[in-house]
Amino acid sequence: KEAVRKNTLLVHDGWTSTDSAVERLGFEHPPAVKHEHTYRDNETGFHTNDVESENNRRKSWSRHRYGRLNISEPDMEEYCF
Repeated sequence: KEAVRKNTLLVHDGWTSTDSAVERLGFEHPPAVKHEHTYRDNETGFHTNDVESENNRRKSWSRHRYGRLNISEPDMEEYCF
């Protein structure tokens, strides 16, 4: 909880247990987008494609660099840099 900036909107997998954990910690999260209905939440405009695309780029970067998926904290900092 201390590592996440106040008023951060947490994006996660949408599992019920994750929703409740995020709320218990006092953070907000966008609504889960149900792909069988739409790819964008009509009220907020939020969609998960940006998050999914960024995860794909991060994984590709790691596999290219190490030949395997390896995301440690220093690796993540370097990737974000």
